[in-house]
Amino acid sequence: MYPYLKIDEWTVFVSQRLSKKWEEISEKAKKMRGQHRYNHRLSRKGYAGLTLEIMQETGKEEDEIDRALLWKKARQMKKEVMTRMFRLLLIKWKRFRSQKL
Repeated sequence: MYPYLKIDEWTVFVSQRLSKKWEEISEKAKKMRGQHRYNHRLSRKGYAGLTLEIMQETGKEEDEIDRALLWKKARQMKKEVMTRMFRLLLIKWKRFRSQKL
């Protein structure tokens, strides 16, 4: 298969993934994942890549970038399509920011 993968390591891996305990852990994780309302859309870039992108666009340092802004940008679709729940959340966020300043 792969030169760096030993057969005995693969056998152990497969046996662990087919165990009853693993199935329980997997099902629990699937249920938790199903409850997420706001999925991020960062792909492989992640928050680190998004932070670098914002730093290049704005000239701000990493510690100057608001975490709420990162959260918002991470969940925006490329075509600016927003769900109703996300739009309401952004309105609340803008109100909070205006009160904070």
